[in-house]
Amino acid sequence: MSMKWTEQRLRKALKQMANNHESAAVEVMRAVERANDPKLAQRLLEVIEQMHQDADALRSIDDEIASGVIRCQ
Repeated sequence: MSMKWTEQRLRKALKQMANNHESAAVEVMRAVERANDPKLAQRLLEVIEQMHQDADALRSIDDEIASGVIRCQ
């Protein structure tokens, strides 16, 4: 397998993981809207925030690979 193919697969996986994190965060937000327990709702909101941060980090890594800051070997 060539380096280029490996880089493309890695970038595709990073994008997919970021999208999955954000899709899951939307579903958790729906659960927050139905939560009757304020403490549970707060914990879920913290989870949502972490999921968005993780998605941003994954996209940042993808951008760094695309710009050549991070090189795949």
